[in-house]
Amino acid sequence: MELILAAALCSVFVSIFLKMMKNRGFEPIQMITWNYAIASILCFVWFKPDLQHISIIHTPWLLIIALGVLLPSVFLFLSKSLQTAGILKTEIAQRLSVVLSLLAAYVIFNEQFNDLKIAGIILGIFAVLLILLSNKSKGGGSNQGIVYLALVWVGYALIDVLLKYTTGLGLQFSVALNLMFICAFILSLSFILASCAITPEQKAEREAKRVRAEQALQVKLAKECDLETAELIHEQFTPPLSRTEKEQADFEKRYAEKVNNPVFQACYKLALENHKAQEELEYMRMHYDDM
Repeated sequence: MELILAAALCSVFVSIFLKMMKNRGFEPIQMITWNYAIASILCFVWFKPDLQHISIIHTPWLLIIALGVLLPSVFLFLSKSLQTAGILKTEIAQRLSVVLSLLAAYVIFNEQFNDLKIAGIILGIFAVLLILLSNKSKGGGSNQGIVYLALVWVGYALIDVLLKYTTGLGLQFSVALNLMFICAFILSLSFILASCAITPEQKAEREAKRVRAEQALQVKLAKECDLETAELIHEQFTPPLSRTEKEQADFEKRYAEKVNNPVFQACYKLALENHKAQEELEYMRMHYDDM
C-alpha cells in the first residue's frame, strides 16, 4: 500500500513539474531526454542488472524497442494534455488507465474477475467518457485536449500491459528495464538532434512562413478598420507582375495617404492591442488552467 501511495504521489509530482517547467520555457522533450539518461544510470547502479551476459537471440528486442518508443511518447502526450486539458483531468485519465490494464488482464492473460471488478471496470470507462465529454463541451481548442487525454489513457495502459508481458518472458526484469530506459534515452536524444539539423532551405522556408504569417495578420487587423486600406496593404505585399511607373507612383501615393491616416493609425493600434490581449488570454488558459 505504501508503494502504491508513493507511486501516485511521484506521478502527480511529475505532472506538476512538467507544467511548471513548460511555463518557464523548458521544452518537454529535453526534460524527457534527461529523465531517461538519469533513469538509465540509477537503474544500473541500484539494481545492478547483468548486462554483460545478455543473449542477443533470446532477448525480446522488438518489445524493448516498443517500450522505448512508448515511454517518452506518453510523456510527450502527458505534457500536451496538461497544456490543453489541465492537470486535474490529465491525472484522472492517467489513474483510470488501470481500467484498460484490467481489461487486458482478463482478455490476454486470462485472469478471473468477480462481479466487483467488472462493476469497477464499467464505472471506470464511464468516468473516462464523462471526462472527455466535459472537455469537449468547453469548445475552442478542447478537441486537442480530448485527443491527448485519450492518448494518455491508452498509452499508460499499453505500457502496463507490455511491462506485465515482459515479466512473463523469463528475462530478468532489471535488465529489461535498463534496456528500455537506454532505448528511450537514445530515441529522445535522436529526436532532439534531428530537430536541430535544419538545412538552409528549411531555415529559409521557416522564415518565409513567418513573414507570410505577419503579413496576413497585418491585413486581417487592417480589415477591422478600413477594407480599402487592407486591400492596399495586401497589394503592397503581393504586387502585380506588370505595373507601369505611373501606376506604381499612383499606388504609392494612395497607399501612403490611407496607411498614414490618423484615424486608421489609431484604429489599427487598438486592433493590434486587442489581438495581443487575446493571445495572452489564450496562453493563460492553455498553461494555467486547473493549475
